Amino acid sequence: MIIVGCSNSKHLAKSIAKKLNFSYQDLNLDIAPDGELHVRFDDDLKDKSVVLVQSFYPHPNHSLMELLFAASTARDLGARKVILVAPYLAYLKEDKRVIKGECVSTRVVSELLSKNFDAVVTVEPHLHDSQLFTIPIYNVDISELLKDYIKKNFKDAVIIGADNESSKLVNRISFNSIILDKKRKDAFNVSLKGNYNLPEGKEVLIVDDIISTGSSMIEAIKFLKLKKVNCLAVHGVFIGGALRELEKYANKIITTNTISNESSEIDVSNLIAKKLLEIKL
Repeated sequence: MIIVGCSNSKHLAKSIAKKLNFSYQDLNLDIAPDGELHVRFDDDLKDKSVVLVQSFYPHPNHSLMELLFAASTARDLGARKVILVAPYLAYLKEDKRVIKGECVSTRVVSELLSKNFDAVVTVEPHLHDSQLFTIPIYNVDISELLKDYIKKNFKDAVIIGADNESSKLVNRISFNSIILDKKRKDAFNVSLKGNYNLPEGKEVLIVDDIISTGSSMIEAIKFLKLKKVNCLAVHGVFIGGALRELEKYANKIITTNTISNESSEIDVSNLIAKKLLEIKL
C-alpha cells in the first residue's frame, strides 16, 4: 500500500504513512496559466493499493477535481485499488431536493466518488444517507479521542452541544451534556430558544462537529451570556475571518487536524491508520 498526500493534506498523509510504516509520496500538482490542473505520480503504482489523502477544504471544487484526476491516473498506471481518505468530506449538506429545480449535490458527488474509488474513509462525516454511495464508506469515530482530550484539559467543564446536529457526537462524549435548540436562518445567522440552567462558576465547553462561519458558537455564547467559554469541533473550516471573530468570544478554540489550521490541536492520524488496517484494503 502506498500513501499519497494531496494538496490539502500532505502533513496528515505523511503522519499516517509513518504510523503504518508504508511508503509515501506527494501527488505532484501543477496549475497551468489558464487554471487547468496537471497531476503526476513519481513512483510505480502497478498492482499496488493507492490511498489518496485529501480533505475537501480549502477549495472544495478544486480538491474534488484533483482527486478525480489522481484516481483516474492511478487506475491507468495499474493500481490494484484506489482508496480515498477524506478526513473532511464536503458536499454532504444537500442530500435531498428542498427547492424545485436545485441540484442534489451530495448525490452527484457520491456518484463521482463511487465510480472512481474502491472505498472512502472519512472522519465524523455530516452524512445522513450512506446508501448514496455504492462503495464502502467507513467512518473514523473520534469520540474516545475527544473524551480523552476533554478529560485532560477540561475535566470539570459543562459540555454543551451547539445544536441538534451535534447531539450524536456530544452524547458519545458526555452523558451530562446540554443540547441547544437552534434554528438556522441562513449560512451566517442562527437563532436559539429555550431555558438552560448552567452551574455557576464552571468552565463551559461548546462542542460541534463543524465550525464553518462560527455563527452557531457565537450565538450560543451570546444567548447564554457566557464569559468563561471554550469551543471544540472536529472540523475547523473557518470561512473568511470566522476564526478571528470567534476568538473575540472564546478563551480557547480547539479542532482536530482533519483540516490544517492554527486551531488544529488534536491529531487524528493514528485513528485513520488503525481504520485502514482494520478494513484490510
